[in-house]
Amino acid sequence: AEAKKLETKESSEMVRDINKIVVFAGIAIIPVGLLLFGRSFFIAKDTFRTSVTSMVAAVVGMIPEGLYLLTSVALALSAARLAKKKVLLHDMKSVETLARTDVLCVDKTGTITTSRMFVTEDILALSDGAFLYGNVLLKENAQVKEEALEEEENLEDAELEEAFEEKLNQEKEVLLPKDNLSVKRKTLGKKRRSCKKKKSAKKRFSAKRSYFKKKKALSDDNSLNEEENEALVEAPSIKRVSTKEEKRLVESAETLLALYINALNDDNNTTRALKEKFKAPEGKHLKVVKSLAFSSKNKYSSIESVESTYKLGAPEVLLSGEHLKNCTPIIDYYAAKGKRVIVFTKDDEPVLLIVIENEIRKNAREIFNYLKKQGVMIRVISGDNPVTVSRVAALAGINHADSYVDARELKTGEAIEEAVDKYAVFGRVTPEQKREIINAIKKRGFKVAMTGDGVNDILAMKDADCSIAMGSGSDAAMQAAQVVLLDDDFSRMKNIIFEGRRNINNITRSATLFLVKNMFSLLLAIYSIVLGMNYPIKAEQVSLIAMFTIGTPAFLLALEPDSRRAQDHFLKRVLIKAMPAGLTDFFAVVALTIFAKTFTMSEDELSVAATFLLAIVGFIILANISAPLNKYRVLVITGMILGMLLTSYFLDFLFGIKTLSKQCYMLFTLFAIATEPCMRYLTMFGDYLEGKLEDRRDRYKKKQKWKCAAKEKE
Repeated sequence: AEAKKLETKESSEMVRDINKIVVFAGIAIIPVGLLLFGRSFFIAKDTFRTSVTSMVAAVVGMIPEGLYLLTSVALALSAARLAKKKVLLHDMKSVETLARTDVLCVDKTGTITTSRMFVTEDILALSDGAFLYGNVLLKENAQVKEEALEEEENLEDAELEEAFEEKLNQEKEVLLPKDNLSVKRKTLGKKRRSCKKKKSAKKRFSAKRSYFKKKKALSDDNSLNEEENEALVEAPSIKRVSTKEEKRLVESAETLLALYINALNDDNNTTRALKEKFKAPEGKHLKVVKSLAFSSKNKYSSIESVESTYKLGAPEVLLSGEHLKNCTPIIDYYAAKGKRVIVFTKDDEPVLLIVIENEIRKNAREIFNYLKKQGVMIRVISGDNPVTVSRVAALAGINHADSYVDARELKTGEAIEEAVDKYAVFGRVTPEQKREIINAIKKRGFKVAMTGDGVNDILAMKDADCSIAMGSGSDAAMQAAQVVLLDDDFSRMKNIIFEGRRNINNITRSATLFLVKNMFSLLLAIYSIVLGMNYPIKAEQVSLIAMFTIGTPAFLLALEPDSRRAQDHFLKRVLIKAMPAGLTDFFAVVALTIFAKTFTMSEDELSVAATFLLAIVGFIILANISAPLNKYRVLVITGMILGMLLTSYFLDFLFGIKTLSKQCYMLFTLFAIATEPCMRYLTMFGDYLEGKLEDRRDRYKKKQKWKCAAKEKE
């Protein structure tokens, strides 16, 4: 029921702040417009036409008429570009949220790894505490050897030479494991030259290369501690089938598991992997009395038949006492290799241990390194064994993968609050705990994104600031997510973050231009009401200024790529950036109106001079927010200046542009020169305020004392 709840609060900071701007402007224009009209018509006794014209000019300047349209167009274009890259947006504004993300919480299965699972081993548990390798291991070994041989045959000589030299240079003197792999450099050189001809040499080279890769992975992986590294090379004591009786026992256990899987009718990745490996004999089935499907909360499934009760799930949940003690070395061994172990029990007695492996995504390390460079912290939240999750996270290149915890130990909300300060990997997590972890991180002032592919992830995805689902995941997860990666390519995160940053940075720039006009118009309208004067600029002239200093350049600049890291506090930053130009416009026009009375300038001359003063300030702020300038931005600014001049000359009758007197030219030139230093000093003050805002944000996040975050910054 909770998963079906819809979030009614607007999640996009940028859209929330734009809504505030529009609401404020919509409320302010009503009293300001009425006061302007009343003062002009009833007090100054101007004509109805003059009063309405004065009011409309002020109201038009106070409305950010193109800001909503520009934002919608920019978001729609981003959605279209991402759709071409197989990314579906349920909410166009989600790209902005993801671009602001501080912490990305990922599930192991379906995110770090693909959704595909395969059984690598099955191990029979004997009544005396001993273990036997099952049939799957024997079949897998034969298949792996055959595939390795085919792979070597397909390699070109140059690739073999390059691979050999690279690995040989890394290990000058190597003592390989037994099985005829202890060789000297000279012997290796001879065998390398003949590896194309002799299959036996190819097999040895393949084994040698595999060893080098494994050794290099261990040496490069600083996330694993020494005990885990030892576990990778020291296997537990497991016997191989040596008698007909042992073979019969293994086959009987595998058949029982196959019957269980068929009777359960459960449909998930684990069940599909088991069905692929274990085939039940035709005509046989379990007589089911009662069944329980697998759930992330229980961590197991069960069937009660006429004869016995069977269960399949996490060993830590289904086993206890001596049984758990006997199985622990096997569980730890495979967990340290990044593999998952589940147990099949009969009447609470272990029958089979099944080892399942997930394929790590090929580009996982690349994308996690990219996110790290972008300042995004990664937290892994999974329902699997924490050691397994830790190992997989380490192989994927996630920082602090060795810092893990078993969520079954986190009994209270306070324990979870403390855990998010200490750990980067959470194992054996229930759906409810996933949500609590997400909310605990959000309480620390971080923007949190959550990826998932299953029903058990939905609660956490709903509470996250941004949710991402895989296309191969469950339909429920895809419906709940704001972003869906249709082709399961996790590297699309780069494209989403890039589009989000493009939107935030470009709309911040455009909103600054719109707010300059709104701020100036509001101040000038209040000034006109207080001093009892008509609004000095005509409505058509306001439209001319907006066309070439706001609307057109804002749209053109919004199309430009921009990958700079997005900053918080959209509204405050926009107001700070718009303030210098808005105040400069106000001071310049007010000064011009004061001097116009002294030099007896006409209202038409005043409005024309004020129009071009506002245009000059508009082009200055346009150049400032476009910094650093490039060819495209210079072309846009130059085009706008030429457009303003040509339109004023050829379409002067449409915009009320009149010829100025000599005195008016002199005043205009004087104030045009004065606008630059005024603008410069106000900009310096704005930069000071913006710096204070950034320092305050940094201090706030430092107060959270998130130890894991501090480690990553180091």
